[in-house]
Amino acid sequence: MIAIQILEQVINGLLAGAYYLLIALGLSLIFSLGGLVNLAHGAFYALGAYLAVMLAEHVGFAGAFVFSPLAVALIGLVIERFLFRRFYRADPALGLLMTFGLAMVAEQSLRWVFGAAPIPFSIPPALKGQILIGDFIYSRYRLLMLAVAAAAVAALWYLLKRTPFGRVVRAGVQNPDMVAALGISLSALHGEHRRASASVWRRSPACCWRRSRVCTRRWAPKS
Repeated sequence: MIAIQILEQVINGLLAGAYYLLIALGLSLIFSLGGLVNLAHGAFYALGAYLAVMLAEHVGFAGAFVFSPLAVALIGLVIERFLFRRFYRADPALGLLMTFGLAMVAEQSLRWVFGAAPIPFSIPPALKGQILIGDFIYSRYRLLMLAVAAAAVAALWYLLKRTPFGRVVRAGVQNPDMVAALGISLSALHGEHRRASASVWRRSPACCWRRSRVCTRRWAPKS
């Protein structure tokens, strides 16, 4: 029985670590290529959570899984093109101030549109239930979230390590001057990186319910 309890806590720890890992991946992708610390990173995740809740009412859980990351990626592309790109070569302090201001604007905008109270978003019926293996009982939904997180990390690793795009990205991070001397423009990669990092976590259908609960608590007013 003790071994079963330890196993449950280990899986819970892996699941919590997977959440933080997926968030950190998006933040590190932006910083590694653009040199910009995006303090508004959490605002994009909150926006994705609210969009998933809204879209699920009209197109269902599967439709929200598809269209929510696409919508946030499009918003991220527009912001990168007209706002972030101006600060890639500027003083890092200016980028910090800009993203901090963007986070404040996003926070108040979300409160204005959706309110400060948490918005409920239930687990789809197909994902409810437990998995029973001997004396081990664990949520099917949580195991699916862990599997999707592992798949997202593996897909990102493959993109950066095994594709021509990933090789250019890694070269641009290590030696951008040499990449530019070879005639490869890194300005387009900033936008691609932005779209990828804006979608890394939100592409998980199993994380929508978790995001909605976490993000609504984040934007709730402080007592």
